[in-house]
Amino acid sequence: MRLSISAARAWPVADISAAADAATTAAGVLEQGLDVALGSALRPSEWHGKTHDAALARLRQEHDHAYEVRNVLQQIADEAADARTDLEQARRDLLAAVDEARRLGFTVTDEGAVSHSLATRSADAAALEARIQQGLRVLDEVDELYGTRLDDLRADLASMILGQPDVTVPGLGTMDPDAMVRTLNSLDVDRRRTLLAQTDADDLRRLIQADPETMGNLNGVPFEMRGVANEISIRNALAGEIRTHGVDTDRARMLQSFLEQRKAPYSSIQGDAPNAPLTAHTERVFVSFTDGDNPRLVEMVGALTPTTRNATVYVPGTGTNARGYGGGNWTAAYNLAEQTRGPVFIYLDGDFPQNVVNPPRLPISTNPLDQVKALASVIDDSAVDPQFALEMAPRLVDFGHALDAEIATIAPSATTTYLGHSYGGTIVGTADQLGLRADNVIHASSAGTGVLGPAATSPGVHRYTITAPFDPIMMSRLIPDNPLGDSPDLAGYQPLFTGRDGNGEWLFGLSAHGSYFNDPESDAFAAMVGVITGTHHTSTETLAEILDRIRDASQPTIGPVPPLPGNGGHAGPPGTPPSLPTPLIPDVPLRMW
Repeated sequence: MRLSISAARAWPVADISAAADAATTAAGVLEQGLDVALGSALRPSEWHGKTHDAALARLRQEHDHAYEVRNVLQQIADEAADARTDLEQARRDLLAAVDEARRLGFTVTDEGAVSHSLATRSADAAALEARIQQGLRVLDEVDELYGTRLDDLRADLASMILGQPDVTVPGLGTMDPDAMVRTLNSLDVDRRRTLLAQTDADDLRRLIQADPETMGNLNGVPFEMRGVANEISIRNALAGEIRTHGVDTDRARMLQSFLEQRKAPYSSIQGDAPNAPLTAHTERVFVSFTDGDNPRLVEMVGALTPTTRNATVYVPGTGTNARGYGGGNWTAAYNLAEQTRGPVFIYLDGDFPQNVVNPPRLPISTNPLDQVKALASVIDDSAVDPQFALEMAPRLVDFGHALDAEIATIAPSATTTYLGHSYGGTIVGTADQLGLRADNVIHASSAGTGVLGPAATSPGVHRYTITAPFDPIMMSRLIPDNPLGDSPDLAGYQPLFTGRDGNGEWLFGLSAHGSYFNDPESDAFAAMVGVITGTHHTSTETLAEILDRIRDASQPTIGPVPPLPGNGGHAGPPGTPPSLPTPLIPDVPLRMW
């Protein structure tokens, strides 16, 4: 039954937090108790023999059972926390509409009817009433949504008193949920997805509860399911961190931030309708999460819906890690999603180099062998080390296959773009060399086209490159035998114009290596959006012409220079190495992120 306005105003929505906290506490107590019990049984002691073995086997069964109960409690905690946030937002919207109507002199009944003493204000009254009725409807829908979810989870708990019930997956039969997850893990991506599409919703929920770590990272599992599973994994990781080190740690704050709601691009909750309710914020969705000191993850910013026309996978560069990407990289993804009206997947499923080069070990020996070792120490695990790309690229190819399957089911006409910035360009380029299926590939200030040899040229993929004039990455790409691959400019990839920033200033130099990612009003950002949405226009202007216009605009520090690669300019026929200026331009990369 729909709430009245007075009931909505008096509703103690904040009390839902107590239920969420209680579920979180219960999950922690249960996990800690079983861990202690199992640890005690595993420690060497005088007790041994058949009775000990039987007791240990039973304890392991109960330990697994308790973990499944813990996972349901974490789901309850998550749904209760989200319910409070969304109900408070819906109530705020409703009461704001009511208070505004009354401030303007309209009468508002407890059921949301609006009137005015002047007949000439009837149209205004009707418009205000429609807004208030929508607010009441949304509040009721949110209440029903979370009420249903919490009822389902309460039923799951009741069914688990004697152990997790068996699940049925058409084509695989009926078995214990843990065994079913292992069976699913042995299948190929397409077969896995086909079978899960035929599985009952209750059984899908039980598979997640049985093994969220596997289900949250298993390609072929629908992204919505993966997001739910990874919420559980993140909550479990947070609980473990707090138990071990307390709440005031960088890692605890990072994990807590993963559970917080953030602003939602382009009405990603309620569709594309203007001013749709509950579009201000939404929970973060992780379609991959592997816990660790530096968790591996893939976050979906925005929503994949039947109206989606494009999706983007964004691979950032050097210095990226799970603790820090939620700032500039996340904002860039948000702005891309906002302007392209499609989801952007921030791809961090692996380790990135954290330094351009490592500081040399001092003092430097005069021994040639020691000098070779010293040089290796500068390069290893730095932004010129190809190993990061070699390890991450195959996983990107696999994720691309899963994304294709997701798009084919939900938005079959949507295109897919892979956007690699700096070292991320090398990761994307290496995946491209491995056969990544894509409609578009953008090398943005890319460190190279891939570590596996010549740049990818397979048909069916539109490849682009965008680099600002005097970005030092241009020089590093021309190092002989560059371990990160060819220069995308010399590989024949279609150049995009960087142009001006949002303030009308020309993009060039060191700062322009990545500044346009944080400037959604810049020409370079617009160029990337154009590729993603299929609306870009090819620039025919050469870099020499661009530099002439920069000089005409009286930009400082720019003197006469010969053409450089990038932005559509070259010194000779395609594939001809350009003549390069030596003054003011370093011959090593300064920053590659």
